[in-house]
Amino acid sequence: MEPVTVIGLGLMGKALAEAFREAGHPTTAWNRTAGKAVYQVASVSEAVSASQLVIACLTTYEATMSALAPADLSGRTLITLNTGDPAGQCH
Repeated sequence: MEPVTVIGLGLMGKALAEAFREAGHPTTAWNRTAGKAVYQVASVSEAVSASQLVIACLTTYEATMSALAPADLSGRTLITLNTGDPAGQCH
């Protein structure tokens, strides 16, 4: 099974991370609040470097890009799951 990284362990991120783990994927996560999961690592850079697939579950695109700024995303697939706005603006 391919490893997966989840950034953001709110309700949706934690559910996704747990689903990947239950399916047998080695899962690494990062959250700005420490201690949300035993598979959580200390830095976003460490989390991103753990796998080629990075799924970010943060509130906005801007929050995602800010959180990921220290990490090297080169050669990785980033999936962002953010809330939108009623106007349907995309970034």
